[in-house]
Amino acid sequence: MLLHSHGADILRVKGMLNVGTGSGPVVVHGVQHLVHPPDHLPQWPDDDRSSRIIFIVRDLSHDLIERSLAAFIRLGAPPLVEA
Repeated sequence: MLLHSHGADILRVKGMLNVGTGSGPVVVHGVQHLVHPPDHLPQWPDDDRSSRIIFIVRDLSHDLIERSLAAFIRLGAPPLVEA
């Protein structure tokens, strides 16, 4: 969503994500509006299993990026089921 809305100002994005499947992380790469297919690594490079993502941007606030990521997480969450 962030790349779609602000791709011209996102010079680079890359990260390793712990998606909870398999033994290794999913690696993501993007440049402006271009997002490469994710790579599924067979194992983590070290003992740190936390997700990490880096944005190199022009004229975008830290707050805007955090709000965009929070919205993405909310949209990807499974719906609540009431009993």
